[in-house]
Amino acid sequence: MKTDGAQDGASGAAPALEIIGLQKTYRTRRGEVHAVRDVSLTLEEGGSLAIVGESGSGKTTTAKIVMGLEAQTAGAVRVFGAERSAHPPAAERRAFGRIAQMVFQDPYSSLDPRMTVSESIRSVLKLHGGGDPGARERRVVELFDLVGLSGRLLNARPKDMSGGQRQRVAIARALAPEPRLVVLDEAVAALDVSVQAQVLNLLSDIREATGVAYLFISHDLGVVRQITETAVVMYRGEIVERGSTAEILDHPNHPYTQHLRASIPGPEWRDRDRYSLPFDARA
Repeated sequence: MKTDGAQDGASGAAPALEIIGLQKTYRTRRGEVHAVRDVSLTLEEGGSLAIVGESGSGKTTTAKIVMGLEAQTAGAVRVFGAERSAHPPAAERRAFGRIAQMVFQDPYSSLDPRMTVSESIRSVLKLHGGGDPGARERRVVELFDLVGLSGRLLNARPKDMSGGQRQRVAIARALAPEPRLVVLDEAVAALDVSVQAQVLNLLSDIREATGVAYLFISHDLGVVRQITETAVVMYRGEIVERGSTAEILDHPNHPYTQHLRASIPGPEWRDRDRYSLPFDARA
């Protein structure tokens, strides 16, 4: 295993994602806020890596920078060897969308309520050159089958679907241009536990079938065990622990990771304040 928590690639190809010395600083009336501090990590092609941390840790900011939704203050992001511009023009963003896609936490807000779900997917295919109308229609049906959705829902609108069904549509839409990297930002956090398990199993099956790489953003160590091999833990914008997901879960070294581990519900679980830390996690 690499020291930065990534899988070793057997082919020697460029990693799916390299983040090098990433920093993001916001200027406020009270001064500078350092949302991301010197973050570096590598995700190999076909791998699955989690960035774990509670609200304010910098994990979502890092994901948004990877996708070009935020511009970094310093550092570099490379996707399959190509450097990601901090302020990419429209053509570069469109080309990047054929390589990397994102699934957000709330599928209801990320899907257009005025469109049927099949129209939402077809619009992505059209944007990224997904063939003629007939080919796009066949691809929509194929994607519905891939994510386990009934064809009876092709003409449904988001409001007519359950949360789990909407998230499956969001995943299908992200997979439409056949990306090689998918960033999933708290993609199961809003779902019931039983639906979470279904979606996580679905994501594992899709990765096995397609070879897509996952960057999985989550506050929940229990969830990432099911979907990732490696993980980094972020606190106040910094990586405080990294390694295999199993090692981090079973033998956490940093006090903040130990706090996250203790917050996973279990037979002896009691209500606790997840955000009240009895230590300085940066010490």
